[in-house]
Amino acid sequence: MWAGIGSAWAQNAANTERRLQQTREQLRQTAAERRDAEQALQAANAQLRQADANVARSSRQLAEVEQALSKQEEQLAQARQQGASLQAAIQAQRGKLASLLRDSQRQGNHSALKLLLSQDQLADSQRVLAYQRYLQQQRIELLDKINADLAQVKALELQAGQLQSRLLEQREQHRLLTSQLARERQSQRQAVARLNAQHAEKKSRETALARDVRSLETVLANLRSQAARAASAQRQQASRNSASAATRSSGSRAQSARASQPAASSVRVGGGAWPLSGTLVTRFGARQSDGRPASGILIEAAAGAPVTAVAAGKVVYSDWMTGYGMILIIDHGDGYMSLYAHNESLLRDVGSRVARGEQIARVGNSGGQGRNALYFELRRNGRPVDPATWLRR
Repeated sequence: MWAGIGSAWAQNAANTERRLQQTREQLRQTAAERRDAEQALQAANAQLRQADANVARSSRQLAEVEQALSKQEEQLAQARQQGASLQAAIQAQRGKLASLLRDSQRQGNHSALKLLLSQDQLADSQRVLAYQRYLQQQRIELLDKINADLAQVKALELQAGQLQSRLLEQREQHRLLTSQLARERQSQRQAVARLNAQHAEKKSRETALARDVRSLETVLANLRSQAARAASAQRQQASRNSASAATRSSGSRAQSARASQPAASSVRVGGGAWPLSGTLVTRFGARQSDGRPASGILIEAAAGAPVTAVAAGKVVYSDWMTGYGMILIIDHGDGYMSLYAHNESLLRDVGSRVARGEQIARVGNSGGQGRNALYFELRRNGRPVDPATWLRR
């Protein structure tokens, strides 16, 4: 039987090694994906920084345009005020011009020829002609001044209006640009958030896979150790079987006679550390039909009855095995292991930690067992041990 367990452990170790290699490959791929996500995140953060800088620069330029526009509005107001002052001055100049025109008209009744022919009024005529020339010059200067002032007012208003139009256009352009850059920055922020989530997911999976690798490495080392111990126990058992072959041959009749007798009187067992409450039908060491002593005990119970761990430990085998059906093996440390066979179902997986009294299986008749019963063994360093001392605790 122990040879079958050792073979099962070796097979389980091979399966675990395959799982370990697969998990290592998944870890390698996930680590590469995490690095790619990290690089993409770094690039996205750089783009986000650039987007922030673009928005800041555009906002600053918009503020400068707003400031220039405010200043230009002040200058335009001053130009308009200056224009109003010039208009008032023009009105005053027009009044002066009208006065000069009236004076000229009054003097217009004395033609230059009449004044020249009047020798007795020569001095007066010279004064009148000089005054008329003065009036004419004043009219010309006033007209030039009025025209120049009007041109200046129009030029100031035109210049201020054009500059204001340019500034208004620049402000609108910068507002549109700032809005566009703000939208691009928001999109970049969303991209960074998405890449952050992807990076965190990859990193979390990488951590979980690394933990799985360490766990599988521990399980694999334990299974290899158990397989080696089982192989050693198998060799020791083979030596003992060879040594006792002659004795079994000479006493075959007596053994056959004993084998035909009941292995044990039917007694009720349960409670304490017993793995099952039921009827003890085979005791430890009882002769079996092949003449060998029983390495464990057989407890009959109703199908589906709970099977519990006799002590705390770690599940090292939980699967079907030829001749034993659904079997579960627990390593309790210090070389002690317990075996539970012919179950209907197993409730714990390899690697699970179990406590004393914790349910680990349900009674059945798997593996060719003719009745609903639990086959239980206790071994230390691969050798069967009478479980009575444990079960009475």
